[in-house]
Amino acid sequence: VGTYGFQSSFRPHIVFPQQLARSGYNTAGYGKILHFESDDRSIWNYDSWENHWYQYQGEELSWQNSSTMPDKNKKEEDFRDYQFALKAIEAIKELHSKSKEKHWMVGVGFKLPHLSLHVPFKYYDMYDKKGGSYDKTIDLKDNELKYPFLSPEIGYKCCAADQFVFQKNKGSEKSTDSIPIGDINQQLPDKMHEELIMTYSAGISFLDAQLGRILDVMDNKNLWDTTTVILTSDHGMHNGEKGMWEKWTLFEETTRVPLLISHPKSPNKGTRYSAPVELIDVYPTRLYLLAPRYDEKQICHADNL
Repeated sequence: VGTYGFQSSFRPHIVFPQQLARSGYNTAGYGKILHFESDDRSIWNYDSWENHWYQYQGEELSWQNSSTMPDKNKKEEDFRDYQFALKAIEAIKELHSKSKEKHWMVGVGFKLPHLSLHVPFKYYDMYDKKGGSYDKTIDLKDNELKYPFLSPEIGYKCCAADQFVFQKNKGSEKSTDSIPIGDINQQLPDKMHEELIMTYSAGISFLDAQLGRILDVMDNKNLWDTTTVILTSDHGMHNGEKGMWEKWTLFEETTRVPLLISHPKSPNKGTRYSAPVELIDVYPTRLYLLAPRYDEKQICHADNL
């Protein structure tokens, strides 16, 4: 379709909430969704709020005490993802009360468990290797912490940062204990993997809590019989596997993501599909499930490419 960098060149194509807005829906979006900040009223015709997440994501790096930072001081309510969930909850309640007027769609994009791995301390404490629920089965063997010697070197892309800063006093103090990273022959140390996996797990649990707050509203408002819910992610993450950290490869760790769809009339409730699927198919699947009114010729302006 002629789109190579979505952030700068998806137009004149129409993104999913834009199509619903054109079909008569109220659409609202909160958080990290389009990977650039925009209050484009043709996409979010009811409400949008991103709270400068892109700027905030960069700022976190400058004041973190370590590469993975459990935070004992910042309130959970002050984390961006908590605020995005709160905005989504408020919008769902408002739009549900107006549902006789229009169909509606609410999108919410969370940052965690993405870098920076900055999390409320209580979620890290759940996985602390000393007394928490840390699972030793996620420890990697020495050969799993190093880039596979039979893999092509072009597949190696370790990190955006050039060093990893270890925690000091579980992230509560500024640390200067670090190692350089980015060497294809380097084996990442066990300590680095432990801090990565515990803080990454903490980020997932914090995100689960935010998602749970939203799903509680689904329960309270009896929305499951009338609402389609889709949960997915834009990428996975290396946490030391193959000697790499972050998202920059085509290995399974970064290309496999969750994809859950709850649809009131689905005949496949509670089942799992094991064959590979592509996120590019989520858009047409949504249109198939929701069947909004639309002109198919207007979705992709092929004549403008």
